Amino acid sequence: MVDWHKLTGYYPVRSSSIDLLEEEGWFAENPNFTVAFDQLLETIPNSATAGALSGSFLDMRTTVGEALQRVLNGADPQEAMNNAKAVADARLEEYNANF
Repeated sequence: MVDWHKLTGYYPVRSSSIDLLEEEGWFAENPNFTVAFDQLLETIPNSATAGALSGSFLDMRTTVGEALQRVLNGADPQEAMNNAKAVADARLEEYNANF
């Protein structure tokens, strides 16, 4: 996680990784990397910061990813996204009907 963070800037999810970065002096040498940490640690949880909630999220993400692949392979972008929206809407409607 430490190496991954250093290469990408992504937030390591293990506290032990953060501790090691601090012990190594990484943040002292690279203070810009503390911005994400500070923002996440100081965030007050509420409905705006809770993230997306969708029971069919995985299906919808897969649908959009497949549509993007079709576009990259030459499909019409508007048609691909319209089809993806129709499929995602159907999945969401199906999920909502069950709960």
